[in-house]
Amino acid sequence: MKHFFYLALATLFFSGCKSIEKNINAGNYDYAIDIAVKKLQGNKKDDEVMKGLELAYQKATEKDKLRINQLKSSENAAFWPEIYMTYSNMDNRQNKIIPLLPLIMKSGEVLKFETMNLFAVKEEARTNAAEYYYAEGKRLLSVGKKTEARSAFQLFQNVKNYFAYYKDTEDLINEAYAKGINKVFVLADKKNGILLPPNYEEDLVAMDFQSKAPDWVVFFYDNAQFKTFDYIVRIYFAEIQITPETVKETHYDESKEIQEGYDYLKDPKGNVMKDSLGNDIKIPKNIIISAHITESQQNKASKVMGEVEIRDGFSNKLVDKVAVSGGAIFSNFFAAYTGNKAALRPETLAKIGNRPVNFPTDMQMVDKSKDEMKNSIYRAIYDRMEIFTK
Repeated sequence: MKHFFYLALATLFFSGCKSIEKNINAGNYDYAIDIAVKKLQGNKKDDEVMKGLELAYQKATEKDKLRINQLKSSENAAFWPEIYMTYSNMDNRQNKIIPLLPLIMKSGEVLKFETMNLFAVKEEARTNAAEYYYAEGKRLLSVGKKTEARSAFQLFQNVKNYFAYYKDTEDLINEAYAKGINKVFVLADKKNGILLPPNYEEDLVAMDFQSKAPDWVVFFYDNAQFKTFDYIVRIYFAEIQITPETVKETHYDESKEIQEGYDYLKDPKGNVMKDSLGNDIKIPKNIIISAHITESQQNKASKVMGEVEIRDGFSNKLVDKVAVSGGAIFSNFFAAYTGNKAALRPETLAKIGNRPVNFPTDMQMVDKSKDEMKNSIYRAIYDRMEIFTK
């Protein structure tokens, strides 16, 4: 058992060394370093792993130094973010190594790992990277177009990856956002003579379209903040239909067979027959019972019809138009019966005892249509969200 344990441990270290070597040959130096560091944290005496770590570290450092020199020699400010990232990778890499040092071979050789104080060069790269994004953002913002303003917005956000507060970046973010959004103004209108319940129009106009809006599309419900908008959404109420109040009567019968007492089984001579225990033999006596039902149904319905109109906010050109509608139905059932109540089915019995009620007013019926109208308006606008991104 002990032999098996040592064999498995040796196999593990051998496969680990092979993995380190394989990743070095493939140029995956940092991955090879991570493997080696993990193994040496448990056993700092493995020469092959230590030598693999030394080689991977040297090659990774040389590669990063070469890349930084290439980038700096180009004198292109756009490379400062990559320079900063490369310095950061170097710093993180040596911070993994330092806790393991010194690494000493069994022969007594002390392995060499170059470590550097990168604070000053990292700060230089961080400042230059932030300044690059800041300057490029200001350049794009000055173009005055929405697409450039949106790109500038992202560049100013990149600045915050380096400094939480840098010059007037916060103000520029707000400016870029304001210039980059498509502003959509939603308003309600109605045909002359149409009467709607209080707050009906306001509730429909104030629906939450923003939660499903694409990026850079913002809905507004008043025009006090801006003089112009990119798109105008007009919710127009054109017609209201109210059906007459009706009471419809239906007459029908229900019947049921029930048991009512017993009859006695008799022989041909008219004598009551007995069972094997000497008891009289009885048979159930069934009868048909019935009831006559008068069922009444009160009905009234309403429907509000209109349209959602989308116009270009600058030219007033019609972009799209779709019909919308919302309805409501009032229905009340009540019933009375004559005859035997036991003949009634359960669903009929449930209507017995109901009473006629006052019909809703026309205004109440229109107000009840609000939920269905909301769904219709929401679908109309949601299905056309792509229009507002243009």
